[in-house]
Amino acid sequence: MDREPNARNVASLVRQLSDAEENLHLIDERVAKYVHEVDIPLQLLKDRRRLQKWIARLRRQIAERKPISVLRFATKLITGPVAELITGEPWRMLEQDLLTRASQLPHANYLDLAVLEEKAEAIFQRSDEIQVLLMAYRIEPHPGLIEALRQHSDELAADLLVIYRLAPGAAPQLEALASGAW
Repeated sequence: MDREPNARNVASLVRQLSDAEENLHLIDERVAKYVHEVDIPLQLLKDRRRLQKWIARLRRQIAERKPISVLRFATKLITGPVAELITGEPWRMLEQDLLTRASQLPHANYLDLAVLEEKAEAIFQRSDEIQVLLMAYRIEPHPGLIEALRQHSDELAADLLVIYRLAPGAAPQLEALASGAW
């Protein structure tokens, strides 16, 4: 059930992408009818550029919704700004180890892909919520914000421990965050 909103969103993006590519193809056909480049209407060129940018943006959004991209983003978020806020410094070595683990192929040997697929949408939403909380905390520090940030970070860290298949003691900072010790 968790994957349905993400699947619908990705399907919508793919549909928009195919429509935009079809429109771009139609514009290219119209442009090809002109003998000289100076004869092409300016509005047609503007529409082509606008569609090319829109297509690039849609492709980027689709790529960002892939579970492995969501995992990498969440890892960078937890080991970077969240760790810095909670402990005073980012966890660069842990970040490097986890991102290396996420990059190794085949992913099934290093990651629990079933859990990643199942929790991708929840991780995506939690990451967005954490980003909002971080921005709000930077604007006006408040104890309630730090508590909400810790709660969301605890849940995300617990998911990361399972997905990365980390043995006990392999990532003590992440384990402490997941257990609520920070």
